[in-house]
Amino acid sequence: MAIGYFLIDPRNNAIRYVGITTRDLNLRLSLHVQSANRSSTIKSIHKNNWIKLVLADGSFPVIVQQVIFDTLQEALLWEITTIAQLRNAGHDLTNATNGGEGNQGWSPTQETRRKMALAKLGKQGNHRKPHSEATRQRLRKAQTGKIHSAETRAKMSASGIGKHKGSMSIKTRELLSRALKGKPWSAVRRLAQQQRMGV
Repeated sequence: MAIGYFLIDPRNNAIRYVGITTRDLNLRLSLHVQSANRSSTIKSIHKNNWIKLVLADGSFPVIVQQVIFDTLQEALLWEITTIAQLRNAGHDLTNATNGGEGNQGWSPTQETRRKMALAKLGKQGNHRKPHSEATRQRLRKAQTGKIHSAETRAKMSASGIGKHKGSMSIKTRELLSRALKGKPWSAVRRLAQQQRMGV
């Protein structure tokens, strides 16, 4: 079961958002508000900005059930159709996309692209800023010489049982092994193997 709903601006009764959910409507509304409260100015989307304005005026967005569907597919189709109809009728919706789960129809403006690029500056794959050299030294110093208790070592050992080592899956390791068979080892690889073997 899925529910199609509108978010209404209580200040002028305008429809501002079209959505679908499989959750309780009050819970869905609270999640919208939480998302708006957590969003920064740079990362904030149109819907979040609108919700923040409503809250700042001492009001609260209203969620209104429109229709209940037996399947999610029906709900997705309703969402796409309803967004298109309301936009064609001149409603100022805050939906970032054309509906139907995904980014279809969303094309960020140059200003949005610039903000997204700024937000990612200095971030690596784990989406965190790299530690400064001073922080790295403090972390290294805090861990140097640290001895885990027998209980901690047992837990660490148990947590690794059944897991393959490294980040590669067994299938990837097999493919890599086949690809490297018969190829001469580089000096670096040979040295690493010798160190592992204690030669």
